[in-house]
Amino acid sequence: MYNRLMICIHCSIGNRLPIGLLSVLFMVLIPLVAGAQRETHYKGVIGFKAGHDIISFQNGAIGLVFDTAECTQCKDSLPSWRCLESLKVDSVIYRKRTIALEDSILTADYETNSIGLLDILHDINCRSLVRRMPWFDPSDTLGWDPVRKETRIRKDLSIHFKITFGETINLDSLSSKLNAVPNILSTGKIPIYYEG
Repeated sequence: MYNRLMICIHCSIGNRLPIGLLSVLFMVLIPLVAGAQRETHYKGVIGFKAGHDIISFQNGAIGLVFDTAECTQCKDSLPSWRCLESLKVDSVIYRKRTIALEDSILTADYETNSIGLLDILHDINCRSLVRRMPWFDPSDTLGWDPVRKETRIRKDLSIHFKITFGETINLDSLSSKLNAVPNILSTGKIPIYYEG
């Protein structure tokens, strides 16, 4: 005859639980508690894809840094080339350096053609707008697929951007607003395990 021995642990409330049941509870509850404490997406950052006619960077430029200081008369006192609508451009980000915008020559390295996007960036007090994959060359669309052993057309990663802003902005609400802008192809939160 087979006898099964169950080891019980005396709980603080006076009940006895089998170790097997207790271990199952720990296996289920610990990941839930740990997951609740760990963020899955960056706060204050959102990614989006935009058509080439919305945002374009040339001559190695990959992004813009905006001056977010509150100043109602600043736009009137600045030269027009320092502003993108109601945003004050502080500097231009290049692959290996960031250059303060001190003369109009650097304005040839970037262009934005969406008043709707610029209005949203102003409303959220945007700190920066950058390409997510700055190393990607949009003219290099062919790549070798080692699995299929053939040349394939790559996705255009030059249309992926990210914006940074204050952490108190609701990402779902912002995503909805960005998706309503014409030629914004998609938006999404940036997972913590990947930041490109």
